[in-house]
Amino acid sequence: MERPVPVAQPPAKVLANMYRVRLGKLFSNISILGLFLGLCTVLSFMVTATVLVMSFAILIVSFGTILLAVPDYLSKMTKSVEVTLTVTNYLFQAMPVIAPLTICASALAIVLLALDKNTKHTGRIILASVVIAASIILFIVFLGAAKS
Repeated sequence: MERPVPVAQPPAKVLANMYRVRLGKLFSNISILGLFLGLCTVLSFMVTATVLVMSFAILIVSFGTILLAVPDYLSKMTKSVEVTLTVTNYLFQAMPVIAPLTICASALAIVLLALDKNTKHTGRIILASVVIAASIILFIVFLGAAKS
């Protein structure tokens, strides 16, 4: 019969530090995702305008012959603009929730990663700081846009 091999348990502080670092990296990734969603909100306004301008440009460049080739061109154009406006509206309404969560996740990531005494997480801490600054700017811009 084989003897069971004893499993070495790391000290409690080492294990807690490992979990804290992992949680810090998780919050860092969440904050990056939040910033990405905030930037998508800005870009969705530009996509809506681009779709509208490109649709009219195709109409003008083709001298209106696109209306003969595609009889329901104007309805398709308005449908595509409606879809982009729906996405833009949804992201715009979610921004007051996304930005503060992104700021909190970045702050938690900085704190948790700074507490690690074994490894320096300089890159992630700097990235989290940049995410905080960008999220604050986005939040201020959207608060101003929501008031007008």
